[in-house]
Formats: sequence, C-alpha cells, structure tokens
Amino acid sequence: MRRAVWLDRTHLHARAESAFERLGRLLTRHPWPVIVLLSALGLGLAAQARHLRIEMGLESFFHADDPTLLDYNDFRDQFGRDELIVLAIEPPEIFDLEFLRKLVALHHELEDIDQVDEVTSLVDIRATRGEGERLIVEDLLDELPTSTAEMDRLRDYVLANPLYRDLVISADGQVVTVSIETDVFTASPESDALAGFDAGPSGSGRPGYITGEETAAILDRVHEVVERYQGPEFPVRFSGSVVITDVLVRRVGTDMPRFVGLSVLVIAVALYVLLRRLSAVVLPLLVILLAGAATLGLMGALDVPITIPMQILPSLLVSIGVGYAVHLLMAFYRRLDAGESRAGAVVGALGQVGLPIAMTGVTTVVGLLGFLPAELAPISSFGVFAPVGVGLSLGLVLLLLPALLAVSPIRPRSGAARPLRSGTLVATGRWATRHPGPVIAGAVVLAAVAGIGAARLQPVADPMLWLPPDDPYREGVEYIDERMGGTLALEVVVDTGRPDGIADPELLRRLDSLTRLTEAYDAAGDEMGRTISIVDVVKETHQALNENRPELYAIPDDPALIRQELLLFENSGTDDLEDVTDARLQLARFTVRTPWTDSYRRREVLDRFEGELPRILGDGVETRLTGMRQLISRASGAVVDSMATSYLIAFALITPLMILMIGEARAGLISMVPNLLPIVLTLGVIGALSVPFDTFSLQIGCIAISLAVDDTIHLIHAFRRLRAGGLDVEDAIAGALETTGTALLFTSIVLICGFGVFTASSMSNVVDFGWLTAFAIAAAFLCDVIITPALLALDGHVRATRRPPVSVSGTA
Repeated sequence: MRRAVWLDRTHLHARAESAFERLGRLLTRHPWPVIVLLSALGLGLAAQARHLRIEMGLESFFHADDPTLLDYNDFRDQFGRDELIVLAIEPPEIFDLEFLRKLVALHHELEDIDQVDEVTSLVDIRATRGEGERLIVEDLLDELPTSTAEMDRLRDYVLANPLYRDLVISADGQVVTVSIETDVFTASPESDALAGFDAGPSGSGRPGYITGEETAAILDRVHEVVERYQGPEFPVRFSGSVVITDVLVRRVGTDMPRFVGLSVLVIAVALYVLLRRLSAVVLPLLVILLAGAATLGLMGALDVPITIPMQILPSLLVSIGVGYAVHLLMAFYRRLDAGESRAGAVVGALGQVGLPIAMTGVTTVVGLLGFLPAELAPISSFGVFAPVGVGLSLGLVLLLLPALLAVSPIRPRSGAARPLRSGTLVATGRWATRHPGPVIAGAVVLAAVAGIGAARLQPVADPMLWLPPDDPYREGVEYIDERMGGTLALEVVVDTGRPDGIADPELLRRLDSLTRLTEAYDAAGDEMGRTISIVDVVKETHQALNENRPELYAIPDDPALIRQELLLFENSGTDDLEDVTDARLQLARFTVRTPWTDSYRRREVLDRFEGELPRILGDGVETRLTGMRQLISRASGAVVDSMATSYLIAFALITPLMILMIGEARAGLISMVPNLLPIVLTLGVIGALSVPFDTFSLQIGCIAISLAVDDTIHLIHAFRRLRAGGLDVEDAIAGALETTGTALLFTSIVLICGFGVFTASSMSNVVDFGWLTAFAIAAAFLCDVIITPALLALDGHVRATRRPPVSVSGTA
C-alpha cells in the first residue's frame, strides 16, 4: 500500500511537471502574442499608478465603519480638529517689549495663512474680567505694555492665571507656545466631490475632511513664516501631531522611490555577479518591475493609499519576484550550456522548476494572506495587495519570462564559465545527513537561547522612535513634552442627553473632579498634563462677575445663574465657548494634554481612566473617550493583536498547504521545522538587542515564513525527484543541494540584498525592518541546508527501521 501511494504521488508530480513542459512548448511556439498581451495588460494597470496617494494620518489606520473612527469623526464635526501645529519659543526674556512685538507679528502672519482656523498664543488668549456688572473678554495683548510697571503687571497676571499655565506659557515662565489649528474640512472642490457628503452630527451634509496635501501646504507656509522670525533671540521648535504626520509622509515619499531604485540597482549587481550574464539582469527585472508597477496601478485605480506599512511593498515584490526568476533562469542556463536548444532549454527548465516555483508562489501568497483579517486598514490592505503582487509576479515569471527567453539571443557558455560551484553546499549537506543527532540538538539549543531573548519582547507604539534621536522634529516634540506637559489630546465627550444639561452645578463639579483625577494619574507617573473644559469658562466668568475676587473662582450653585453667566460670556464677543460645549449646552468637551509616549503601554492607563468615568460623572450621562491619543492607543493595540493573529493564520494555512503540496504529512511537518526556527531566532535577536517591537518588526514574521518556505519547497521537491529515481537519502540530499542548493543560495543573496536597501531609510523602524528581515532570510537558508538534510536523514532512518526499503526504478 505504501509503495502504491508513493508511486501515485510521484505520478501526480510527473503529470504536473509534464503540464509545465507543455506550457513551455506553447510559449516557445507563440512567444510574441504572449509578450504583447501580457505587456499591454501590465502597462495598462501600471498607468493607473499616477493616481496613487500617500496617507499617513492616523485616521487612515481604521476602517471606515470602525467605532473608534466614527466617534472621532463625530467629535471633529462638533468641536473641530484636535490635531495641532505647536511652536515653542524660549527667548532670553518673554516679558520684553521687543519679543512681544515679534510674537504679535508672528501670530498675525500665521492667522493669515489659508485654511488656518485658529491661532492661540499669549497674543489672543482670553483675558476675562468684570467692570461693575459688565463682563469683558478680550485678547490678552490687545495693547502692548508701554512701561515697566505695565510689563510687571502683565507678567504677574499671566503667571498667576491657571488658564495660561502649560497652555500658552510654561509653568516656569520661560517658554511660550503658539498653537495652530487648521480647518476640519477640505477647501478643495475636487476633493470634496470625491469625498461626497456624509451625515454630520445633526444629520446635515458636510464635505470631506481636510486632505494631507492641504495640510502639507499649510505647514510649508508656516515654515516660511517662522523662517523670517527664527534666530538666537527667537528660537522656534516645532511639535504637534500634524507636524509629525507630515514628517512621516515626506520621509515615506522620499524613501519609497529610493528603496525601489536601490533595490533594482543592488539586485541587478547581485544578479550579474552571481550569474555573469546580461540577460540574467535585464529580463527578470523587466518582468518583475512590470508586476510591481501593475500592483501599484491597481492600488491607484482602487484609490488605496500608500501608508506606512505599505511603503515596503514595491521593494518586497521586486525581491520576491526576482527570487522566482532566478530558479527558472538557472535551470534554463544549465540546460542551454549543456547543449540544448534555446526552446528546449525553456521547456526543460519549466518542467524541472515550474512546479516548485508555482508551489512557492502559492505558499507565499497564503502566508501574506495572514494579514488580511487585521483590524487596521493599512495592514489588511497589505494582506490584499502583497498577495496580488506576488501572484502577478509569479504569473509573469511563469509566462512572460519564458516567452522573453525564447526570443532573446542568449548563447550557451562552457561549464568553466559558471561563477560559483556547489561543493561547499554538498559537503555541508552530507555532513548534516551523517550527523543528524548533533544537528537537531544544536537547533534545539539555538531555539532555547533565542527563546530567552524573545521572552524580553515588549510591543512598542511610539512614532518618535522612528526618527533619529538628533532629528529636529523629534527633539522639538520631546522638548515641548518636557516643558509643557505634551500636545497630544485625549478627549472626553460628555453627553447629558438633554438641553442645558451641562449647566447642572453637580455635573460641573464632577467634571472638575476629573481634573483632580488626571493630576493624581500624573503624580503616579502616568503622564497626564493640563486639562481644558467648560469648567474653566464657568469659574473665570463667575469670578469676573463678582468683582474679580479670587475666592469666587468657583462653580455657582444655581443652574439658572450658570446659564445666564454663560450667555454673558458668549455675548462678550469671544467664540471660546463653542470649543468646549455645543449650542444647546447638551455636550461637554473635556481635554487632557498628554505627551508623546509609548501608546501601547498607555493602553492600560487609558482603559483604567475610561473605567473611572462612570464612577466620577455618574450614571445619568454618556461618555466617549476619543481624540488623537485614544486613536493612537487603539491602533497600537490593534497592531499587536492583528499581527499575532496573522502569525497564527499564516502558520495554520501554510502547514496543511505544505503537506498537500509535498504529498505526505510527515514530510510536510518536517518542512515546517526549518521555517519556524528562523522566526524564533529573529524574535530572539529583537528581544536581546532591545529593538523596538513595533508595526514593522511584527511584519517580519509573516513575511519571513512566507519566504523561508520557498527554499524548503525547492529543496524537498528536488530531493523527492532524486529519491524517486532510486538514490539513497544521502545521495539524494547531495544531488538536491548540487542542483537546487546553488539556486537557493543565489535567491537568498538576492533577497538579502533587496531587503538590505531598507537600511538606507531615514527612519529607524524601516532600517530595523531591513536588517532583521535580511537576517531572517540568511537564517532560513542556513536552516534549509543544514537542518532540513538532518531531518530528512532522520526521517529516512525511522522509515528504514519500520519497513524494508522500497526500490522504485525510473525517473520522474
């Protein structure tokens, strides 16, 4: 029975190889129609790449129907954009007439920039006071001091006012900030038409949100204005989520074309050095670049943006696709150099390696599909377009490349012209075959040591770590976090469910107690900064209307009085009330400024804080936690959860597929061991070297296992062919390494070079991704040429002790 099953599997493989030979004959007989048709289709898709856009806003990480995003959109519709451009200025003396004049001039120039909604600084921060029964709310620096006494009074007033502290001036009075809030909605008719009109908070239509291009244009103008004021007496630092998002967009926009160019250059050099033929450089790159451009064109046609996780896609496709092409090219050149005709070499090469190339392509696609169920939109999009791109690369390698080989004037070379020989690989394989016990024991020890490092892994979600420590924008963020307590907004929206519900004195006192809660969190090291809410307006208005007495900076007991005083505040000419409540006094906004810190570790803090809200605010109101800080926290948690799921899905899908493709459960399971060990080793390195375990580090596992499986399939396929031909285990392993091993080495070198280009990135997370993936690929190759032979030899020994060896004549 076992012999019959073996023969049946061998027969199936032989039939599949014959099918690829028939495909080769078809392609060599009709190459030009294939070339024209596939090139036209590919170029047609590639032309749509002009519609590609880069989107780095955190909102793009969420699916359109994600509750976190829906809450944030409702918040923006009601209260405006919580993302800010923040400028920090530390002059020799703030309360100096010349400095204040420059600050006023800067403030007004910034206000004049298109699509800037509001600028907040010492210049226009509200100064509330009462004169008799009148409430006066005016800009602080409506008039500049004209004497030393007036300047002293201004200093005393500013430093004593709790509204200003850590909002427009630091607690020590040494740093002032200028906060710039942009429009919420787009001003572009074209973008508006594309976005359509969505239901706003009241059910009315509203245009699309401000675009990344518009935000970038605003920042360019801000930089132009600031440049005219920047100097030793007026040093300006940039911070704010708008600034960081723009920096990341520009870095990706610069890095991605550079990655593709470097990938092509480095891979071209590697291919020429390894194969010593111009055709080995030109043909595969033409085919793979067409596949990559078609994939990007498909994204452009479907309006799927390039995001941070997606920026690696073009270089990934180039590296993977060239790896497929190398196997076909080496089989083709080997046959051509042995004296076969060009057409015969194409047919023979497809028959020999077409099946394993197809199998490796399928396993890579399946492995990358592990990203598809991710909660976050960019990662799930990667799970769509990475498999599509690999599928296109696979199809063009198996169809377009053979057709190009058939029409290209490639001449045979003598065996002496071979650039590298496989003697070392064969010797390594024979040694591993003869000493499987020590090899397996060594692998176990390596895995155990790596496990110690992997145990130190800590997920991280801090975009600041993506920038070098000396990056001026990272320095600006860290400076403002230290001096002002942070610029990231955590927003609590309180809905009383009834008009004038916010005028309830008890509710306002409960809101005020939230401030004390955040102070307690901050004192415990949980880093929560100053708060802003309607409570500030109520207290300062009540104080101003009661002879400005400090002891009456408090919440009145009478709801009617609160409503009356808020009406007076609103009628005083300021629009600050709409920043903290709605027109019906039903909603309240409570803002907590927080620093840029690891959002993954802050998840527990925010969850705990959210859990406290019902206890403090009572059961009669509905609360929602939102804002940019909440979005970052939810995204960071979803990244880790999604990636963990992706690992499991990739393993669960690839393992049975390997068993199905190899045709035997035992061999399929054996094939997974050398594919999992490189992942464990890579995780161990990440933990041991304290590399941030973030979005990019988490991507490595799925990508590496998808690539590592490719080598194993080629090696085991060649081994089984030789075993079917009657060779014993050791000779079959040696033969497989002699023929396929060199191709595995070449493809590994090509992949290492391809991923190595990411180390040229200006962002440290991409650099880490590059060298860690290259390490995983190198480890996978070593595992395949050392551990796989040992496992196959051990499996062969077990089989030999259970039954007499079966000799099968003939060659598959």
